[in-house]
Amino acid sequence: MPANIESLYDKTKDTRPNEININPLTRGRRILLFLADLFMNLIIAVFLMNVAVVPIMKAAMHYNDYTEQIYERNEDIADILFANNLLFYENANYKTYLTTSEEYTAGKLIEYFTTGEDSEYDIFYNYYVTIRDDEETYYSVYDSSIYFVVSDGAVSLVPEYQELLSSFYRVGDTPSGEAETLYDNIVNDFFTVAFDDMIEDIALNDVWYNGMSYNMVDHEIEQLVAKVDTIVTISTYIAFFLSSLIYFLVIPLCTKHGKTIGMMIMKIERVGINNIYLLRKGEVAINSIYSIIANLVFIMFLPYPTVNFNYLFGLGNSQFLILSVIGLVVILVSLVILMVTQFNQTMFDKLSRTVFIDNDSLDEIYRARGYKV
Repeated sequence: MPANIESLYDKTKDTRPNEININPLTRGRRILLFLADLFMNLIIAVFLMNVAVVPIMKAAMHYNDYTEQIYERNEDIADILFANNLLFYENANYKTYLTTSEEYTAGKLIEYFTTGEDSEYDIFYNYYVTIRDDEETYYSVYDSSIYFVVSDGAVSLVPEYQELLSSFYRVGDTPSGEAETLYDNIVNDFFTVAFDDMIEDIALNDVWYNGMSYNMVDHEIEQLVAKVDTIVTISTYIAFFLSSLIYFLVIPLCTKHGKTIGMMIMKIERVGINNIYLLRKGEVAINSIYSIIANLVFIMFLPYPTVNFNYLFGLGNSQFLILSVIGLVVILVSLVILMVTQFNQTMFDKLSRTVFIDNDSLDEIYRARGYKV
């Protein structure tokens, strides 16, 4: 049913009393308007981020220099691990790809325990016994695994597992599906966990090569990454607030009725609920703040593709994640209020004492006040 917001009567404009019913925007159209404004602002923000803000910030804050130094320091980390036989590589051209080298090392360790050849690939012996002189920890690494047996000071694969895996290394033999599953399980359940534990132990006790300390280089990488994160953080804030101010403040202030692009496309007006007049410029400015708060929901996605997708949900992006959650909570609360209010108002509509109507309703208001439309 139409909501009777206010009786309009103006004897100075027309001698006839004029009373009209004004239809506030339906809930569906109000939600659609919010989504339209949200996505258009997101598009503007992403465009500004990648075309203007990030390139300028990278040049101004030496982004490429930092990333090059990070790459060089990661090469040093790899060299330290390779020199101490804690990691191995198959192809020298890709030795700085540590994940690839880790997978290769896992395969060589499994091969050693299966065939008994090339004991140097037992990286846990190389670290815990050769470097740390800690046999107890070395044996515990394997003893805690279901895939290995520790007996009389020797480590070996469980015999049935060794037999299954031997098909990988016999000429002309094809590994069974069971053997392939076992291989993957040893890599994922044992090697990856044990390798990460070893790296954590290295962070506590350190290893050296050619005058370089693992911890010293790792600390340098952390400092460089922090500088890169700062550039990304500043760029994200600039792009978000610049796009939001353009969309929710500058554009409405430059239009006759204080409209966003979404309002123009959907032919919607925003008026004060007490007087059914278009908002003054000061009111438009205040309402832009409310809209910016709700649009925080997408700020965590702005750094992409400047950073990889995993970063968006990682610790490096935690402040943006928090802001996005705040924006999401605001939207959900507004949605609940929208569903229960008489004039289909969101939380911010209630706070600003405004209501959305369509263009035809505004025309009726002006006609009731005696204006020619």
